[in-house]
Amino acid sequence: MREAVDWEKTHPAERYYEQNLPIFKTQECEAFTALCEHMSKELVKMFAKRHSKMERAFRKTGLAKQGWKLSDITQCLFANMYRGARTILEEQGLMTSPEKHKNGARWIFWAEEPKTNRRKKASNAFKDIGVN
Repeated sequence: MREAVDWEKTHPAERYYEQNLPIFKTQECEAFTALCEHMSKELVKMFAKRHSKMERAFRKTGLAKQGWKLSDITQCLFANMYRGARTILEEQGLMTSPEKHKNGARWIFWAEEPKTNRRKKASNAFKDIGVN
């Protein structure tokens, strides 16, 4: 929360606060739903396409000899891929970098209204733009 500047105070001690993060209304989220789902599917295709390369790289490590499977580390691989992509997008100015706050933490927050029947609506929107 941040102190609101647009409210007229009737007493010097009054304080009015407003959100200091974007809040997406359901309709605003829906404007991006089909696009985000399409990009998610493209990401899944890319990840799946590289699965055999991940298997080969995994076999070069000692993890299999320790009893691990590739599926045990795919969350780590995905997180590293995500962080790398985010860094590149930030460097290119296509994504905002997290702000450093008073406590030294760096984060970006937003809020979304709860979604009802999101899957059904998203699927219909997906069909509207011709994505299978």
